[in-house]
Amino acid sequence: MTTTPTNSHSRFTFALLLWLLTLGCANSSVPPEGTSVTGASGGCGHFTAYRFNQARTLAVVLRVDEDQIELSDEPTEIVLGPKATGVEVEVYQFGQPAGEYFCDDVGGDPEPIAKWTVTGGSVSISRTAGKPPAHLSNATHKISAVLRNMTITHTTTGATAHFGDVNIESVWVGWIPG
Repeated sequence: MTTTPTNSHSRFTFALLLWLLTLGCANSSVPPEGTSVTGASGGCGHFTAYRFNQARTLAVVLRVDEDQIELSDEPTEIVLGPKATGVEVEVYQFGQPAGEYFCDDVGGDPEPIAKWTVTGGSVSISRTAGKPPAHLSNATHKISAVLRNMTITHTTTGATAHFGDVNIESVWVGWIPG
């Protein structure tokens, strides 16, 4: 049987389409479905707080500029979006488990394979002073944050998705990472 140019062209187009779909999935323009961000939480700096999924391949990161937002023991409610000042929330995806990516300038963690910016939703942040554990003696306070009803936008493709809610509970912050 002789293959016509049309058949050959169709097979090539189909193979190319499959390859592009596979490549697109590897670049993770949308976070994995059903991902639950209930793994380890941590914090550092002035301040950065984060929470991973159980596999440490997806993380939600909250950064607050305390010069622009005054925090107290009472929850401070902030609406997230393009007009929000003093607060930034991002979602990072890694191809393999990350360790201390957000609070360690030494290196060794994998680079993110995808990143989203939170463009909608809200965050409630409360701060408490206290004496940190000995291994965090330079921390200045502990924070808890509840991120609600987040909408995320992929930083490269512009794709948007609903991400849901994440709790970052009782993490020490307030020192320079190192």
